Amino acid sequence: MFEKNFQLNDETLQVVEHIGQHMPGGFFIYRAEGNEELLYANKACLDIFGCETMDQFRQLTGYSFKGIPHPEDYEKISASIDEQIFTQNSDNDYVEYRIIRRDGSVRWVDDYGHYAETDAYGGIYYVFISDITEKKVRMESDLAVRMAVIEALSRQYNTVWLITDVEAETFSLYRGDMRDTSIHSMPIQSALTEMRYSQAKVYYINNSVSPSDRERLQKELELKNIVRNLEERGLYNVTYRRVMEDRERYFRIEFAGVDMPGGKRGVVCGFKDVDDEVREEQAIQQALREAIDAADASNKAKSDFLSSMSHDIRTPMNGIIGMTAIAATHIDDPERVTDCLKKITEASSHLLALINDVLDMNKIESGRIELREDEFDLPALIDGLLSMTRPQLIEHRHSLEVHIEDIVHEKVIGDSRRLQQVLVNLMSNAIKYTPDGGRIQLSLCERPARPSGVACFEFVFEDNGYGMTEEFLQHIFEPFSRANDKKTASIQGTGLGLAITRNIVRMMGGDIRVESRYGLGSRFTVELYLRQQQTEETDYTAFEDLHVLVADDDAASCESACAILNDLGMNSEWVLSGRAAVDRVRTRHDQGRDFYAVILDWKMPDMDGVETTRRIRDLVGEDVPIIIISAYDWSDIEHDARGAGANAFISKPLFKTKFVDLFRSLVEIGNTGDSGGSPLRSLEDLYLHGRRALLAEDIAINAEIVLNVLRMTGMETDWVQDGAAAVERVSQVPDGYYDIIFMDIMMPVMNGNEAAEKIRALDRPYAREVPIIAMTANAFEDDRRSSIRAGMNDHIAKPLDFNELAEVLQKYIH
Repeated sequence: MFEKNFQLNDETLQVVEHIGQHMPGGFFIYRAEGNEELLYANKACLDIFGCETMDQFRQLTGYSFKGIPHPEDYEKISASIDEQIFTQNSDNDYVEYRIIRRDGSVRWVDDYGHYAETDAYGGIYYVFISDITEKKVRMESDLAVRMAVIEALSRQYNTVWLITDVEAETFSLYRGDMRDTSIHSMPIQSALTEMRYSQAKVYYINNSVSPSDRERLQKELELKNIVRNLEERGLYNVTYRRVMEDRERYFRIEFAGVDMPGGKRGVVCGFKDVDDEVREEQAIQQALREAIDAADASNKAKSDFLSSMSHDIRTPMNGIIGMTAIAATHIDDPERVTDCLKKITEASSHLLALINDVLDMNKIESGRIELREDEFDLPALIDGLLSMTRPQLIEHRHSLEVHIEDIVHEKVIGDSRRLQQVLVNLMSNAIKYTPDGGRIQLSLCERPARPSGVACFEFVFEDNGYGMTEEFLQHIFEPFSRANDKKTASIQGTGLGLAITRNIVRMMGGDIRVESRYGLGSRFTVELYLRQQQTEETDYTAFEDLHVLVADDDAASCESACAILNDLGMNSEWVLSGRAAVDRVRTRHDQGRDFYAVILDWKMPDMDGVETTRRIRDLVGEDVPIIIISAYDWSDIEHDARGAGANAFISKPLFKTKFVDLFRSLVEIGNTGDSGGSPLRSLEDLYLHGRRALLAEDIAINAEIVLNVLRMTGMETDWVQDGAAAVERVSQVPDGYYDIIFMDIMMPVMNGNEAAEKIRALDRPYAREVPIIAMTANAFEDDRRSSIRAGMNDHIAKPLDFNELAEVLQKYIH
């Protein structure tokens, strides 16, 4: 406040001194020009400076205003005073600065001065001063804490904006991101002096933010929106995309409210690069979505599967129940009962296959499947495959071609049961998914294998059936998957067979491939490795230079058979028809060089094997062995073939061991045949009269089946209904009373494994030696192993395989 012509004479000065001494705060007057002479200071002012007398104050300040502010603050204070004088701006008459007291301590004061012009002293300042040290310390401490918090928080961010006053939109760039090409790269001072928050926001969005996020971020960064969200949530953040070097990265702005000095409300805005975090989260979310989709698809597939299984299981069950009822009402009609029993057997086999598929898939998914290490022969494996699938082939009138090439190692080691399961599944699929009267081909060859002692085999199943679409081929090995095709909708199946097949093949160290064209057919290739058995070298000298003729209308079969015969040291040749075979035999007979043997295919177009045999017999008499080869059952043609003069039969596909066994019997013994009776007939042939068995089985119907089957062998069989009764019975009978014990596993009172352990623990050599065979529905490999660990000798799975039962009886008794 300026007052013109203010007169400060001695009388006036006395009045000022009188008033000043009674003021509660400090007060002083000094000239504004020259040496800034201090004209007056009251007692309160002296107290602020720690002085007791004016002399002490003069010595401290030099009785000049220059001596009042701290030397480091004088220039700033002087500039402020000059601005007030020259601009006559009364808003700047309040200043803060430091002083040095008489005791050397530094204090903060606020200075509220007015300029006036006087006649006696010219321009003067009269100043009100007060000590604000405590207040200043509190404010600086509070601000320091706030700034320390902001500094600590800002270390987590690439850039920090500090809005120091929301109302005024004052903006401070607290920390800058050197990667930014917009406002964050501007010098802090430029940002402070050139922009307010609203300007900085617009500049940043237009220059750094992805165009697709600009409109949204513009709304999100409105100060009113930020304040509202902070009031509602406490903390608030926004994620967006920034354009950096021609690519986009995800950033996030996190907002926090902060109280500023003077009661002002501020906001800290932290800019953070969260690209890795967001993209990882997006990947997780995508994976979760895919997992959910897969789970939904799996649940739908399982629902469809259960619906299909309900139908598929009820179908054979309906057949079993219905045929049983029909048989019961026609009990006096043997032919009708036989037909019903045949159909019950077929329906039961189908039901068992369904159950096995479900159990196998569950075992594979739970990781419980274990592979066995059996010694087996590939010829027997393939014969078993063809034997099991031949009824289906005949039913659908399919033609089957089997090609065997370059098989060097026929005796191998592996899980023959699982491999059989794979082959039967693939063959059954080829049969089912090929229209009646189709063509199916099975090829088996041995490929070179690098590891010593290991053989590589390739099985190929090819058909000209319905084929598959490219879309379904992508899912063919997934559990429960079935093609959505009207042509195959009526074909029964669980959708598990191929999933199980692939899992087994991969567990065996192999792989399976599929090729298919819709409407044209499919080709499945299985490649796997089996360990070779250690076999003794076979002596083929007895076969050297034996001349053999092969007749088959399939050139590949002829070449394969001759390759095997020549490998055995024979001299073989082949023709493609029965008529050509008769002509070749006649020519050599006329030359006096009869063939040692003639091998004829049964099915040939111009003259079948039976008629060809008859014609050759007419030419050469009984001296030349004639062998019939066929993929069909010997029992179907045995009567006609024997009547025509055939000496032996050999089944396709042709393996070296089959020829070796055949010609060894011809050379050493003479004629032989391949009868291959039924399993029950094999049991009858064992002739175990006078032998005795003990059966432990808690289910009456199961016991009845076993008792009847064992009676066919001539054995006497005792039956007990739990493991404890079996232990008691063995402990009571004399040594050697039972020749064999069949033990169920799941029984009341005492299970089969416990019973076997108890029997083996009896203090009698007989109890440790009598064969104990597990006969149980616990058919998994770990079940077999647990029964062996319990002291049993072998394991037969239910439903009973009569061939397997006959082999066990042959092994342990006969």
